[in-house]
Amino acid sequence: MNTPVRSAAVLLAAAAVFACASCGKRESAAAGSAEPSIEELAARADALEKEAREAVARAIEAREALKRAQAARPADPAPGRAPAAEPREAGDPLAALLADAVADDPVDEGRKPADAAETAALERQRAVAKTVARNPYRGAIAVDAETGRVLFQDGADVPCLPASMVKMMDLLLVLEAVERGELRESDEVAVSARAAKTGGSQVFLDPRESFTLENMLYALIVQSANDAAVAVAEHAAGSCEAMVARMNARAAELGMRDTRFHSVHGLPANVPAGQLNDVSTPRDMAILARELCRHPGAFKYTSCDYHVFRPGPKPPKFELRTHNPVLQRETRIAGADGLKTGFTNTAGYSLAASVVRNGRRAIVVTMGTGVADKKGAIDGPSSKTVRNKTVSRLVDEAFSK
Repeated sequence: MNTPVRSAAVLLAAAAVFACASCGKRESAAAGSAEPSIEELAARADALEKEAREAVARAIEAREALKRAQAARPADPAPGRAPAAEPREAGDPLAALLADAVADDPVDEGRKPADAAETAALERQRAVAKTVARNPYRGAIAVDAETGRVLFQDGADVPCLPASMVKMMDLLLVLEAVERGELRESDEVAVSARAAKTGGSQVFLDPRESFTLENMLYALIVQSANDAAVAVAEHAAGSCEAMVARMNARAAELGMRDTRFHSVHGLPANVPAGQLNDVSTPRDMAILARELCRHPGAFKYTSCDYHVFRPGPKPPKFELRTHNPVLQRETRIAGADGLKTGFTNTAGYSLAASVVRNGRRAIVVTMGTGVADKKGAIDGPSSKTVRNKTVSRLVDEAFSK
């Protein structure tokens, strides 16, 4: 079953589960009346799809709250005992359809059950550890972009902190909205005070400014600008919180079963205060990368290594230069056209690379690369070198298969 059909099946099933009451009212009102028009049917389908997406997002948040509560229990399970299965209502049709929708995806080949205990440990560890990264990585995977065939995997289901790799989901949702006609790349995106105050990598947005959505997407991907991520989220969804709900709902549709988004930018936990870490796995990031590659418009941004965000001289010219090593002159990989890096001091260095050779596209994801210095913190130059060499090796290995 292809992805659009699977997504439609999931959304319709979710609508049936979560919107049955309203659906029944509509059907009762329609009894004895003329058959609804195409416009009425389309409006009904849109309403049900919206309810389904919102319901999936609420379900994900509820499941996450349950996991946090379980992780906070004072006593751990007895040594060697597997964690108890999460309670699930008998005959839950949405859960069954979500599982069926991804069961035939080749990227799921070799997927291990999600390790809830390690995910919870990751959340606890980040508060005290200088880094959770490893040498050469926490996990990695390489897949054929067209077929989803797994070409290499090592720790593909290990929970990781994706950092700015979450911006791939921002880009995907915006491009899908553009394709549906809900947004245009020529839209003017206003800058809120919240966006302007967002730290980390940024393009120093000012609330008095506005930029086209296209320009903001260049800032989002090329510069990995966190302030642009907030501005884009507010424009596309109305708020960061609404955008995060959409991100989680789309992740569920795609079968990213071990991913939980809490931000639109990937900044560390408690930035802003109270925020939890985003958590994902190399396998899930490969699923997201594959879906992004199905949208040709993505490569305008992901393959760009230089863009002028603000022309000079007033305000001063601001240039964007890619952080992605597969696009940089010194470390460029032949055929590379993206996709996204991620880094925080806790998460380490991560990268989703897309490379085309001889008409084939391979996706390589490595997450959590870190070489620790004597104080236990990440040695930046050494870690980047390990990440770059590892990705280059895995790309060659992928194409050799």
